[in-house]
Amino acid sequence: MAPGCVTSEVAEDSGSYLRTERQVTQEDAPARPLLLVVAMDLQGGALRGAHVELEGSGSRDPQRYRTGPNGTVEPNVLPGQWRITVSSTGYAPVSAPLVVRTGESCVVRAFLRLHPASVTAELRSPPIRPEAPAR
Repeated sequence: MAPGCVTSEVAEDSGSYLRTERQVTQEDAPARPLLLVVAMDLQGGALRGAHVELEGSGSRDPQRYRTGPNGTVEPNVLPGQWRITVSSTGYAPVSAPLVVRTGESCVVRAFLRLHPASVTAELRSPPIRPEAPAR
């Protein structure tokens, strides 16, 4: 792969989406891949405490992380094929396949859409009183 960035985007029906940017690391950089996940709302505001889950690449159990105050986390993953899911309370989650390669740095930006507020209203009417019989 030639040096430079490769960008891909995966959208969900919910309105949430992932944008992945890859760049080949320098020749003297460590062989271990570098992964940075950034969780944001659709306006670009950081989502502190968002859940990041990585499944696959021969791992029996999913790897789970939480984003810090600036909405970022750097998961320690091995090269391979993963499924990444990013979620946060009150937001629609997003999930997509992710290939992590040796010698690459990868930034995954997760843009989460706010769930529409659910409003439940209970309508009550005054009790109906029977009419008095006519005299």
